[in-house]
Amino acid sequence: MNEDTQALTAPKKRPWHGRRDIRFIIAVAVFVAMFYGHGYINGPLRLSDDLRIALGENPAKVDIVITSKFPPEQFHMSIFQDLGSLRGTKGGKAILFGVRPADVRSLSRRYWIVNIDLAKKSRQ
Repeated sequence: MNEDTQALTAPKKRPWHGRRDIRFIIAVAVFVAMFYGHGYINGPLRLSDDLRIALGENPAKVDIVITSKFPPEQFHMSIFQDLGSLRGTKGGKAILFGVRPADVRSLSRRYWIVNIDLAKKSRQ
């Protein structure tokens, strides 16, 4: 080969599985799938038995007590307020009234939630 033909040949293409950018995208996709899969698998385990029974009756809304790994901060309280009426926090617990069952299930998938229980009805 002379110098002219060497300059015109295309570089050797690597297979798709040998490219770093493809490997990175696959690694990120696997991580995200594992993160959300963990929430879907362990989320229902965070619901108390009383709350599961109440959700089984298909109510329009329920009142719940959320126990988190740490005291809720502004970010967590804004999520709670989007889902229902936040009635107060004490330590790592927050009380929410008027939460839809679908929102209870989606809230249970959050990694910082330890337990969700049915709020006790107070006598009025």
